[in-house]
Amino acid sequence: MSGTEEKLGAWIVDWARAQGMQAAMDDASVWVTVPGKAAGSTLAFVSHIDTVPAGEGWTRPPFEATFEGDKRRPGEGPPAGDPGIWRGDEAHHHGQGRRAPAAH
Repeated sequence: MSGTEEKLGAWIVDWARAQGMQAAMDDASVWVTVPGKAAGSTLAFVSHIDTVPAGEGWTRPPFEATFEGDKRRPGEGPPAGDPGIWRGDEAHHHGQGRRAPAAH
């Protein structure tokens, strides 16, 4: 990992561990595992956390969420893989019998 990805990867590992998941990071990847309660199929969520560097001509702040009417828009600089990451979070909460937070 390089640039902002390493910092974000470390944050994801810390956050996942705080949620009771197993998490680790190596040179290229973050691995988060939620052991199942019984034998069965495996579900994998694959995403990426590389970012687009902040630059001139952006229409919104690169690392802040904004609102357009009642619609929440993520910053333009965060990784495009966020939806996959948060779907995994929602699956974890569902498996624990809890609702995932509405926003991260």
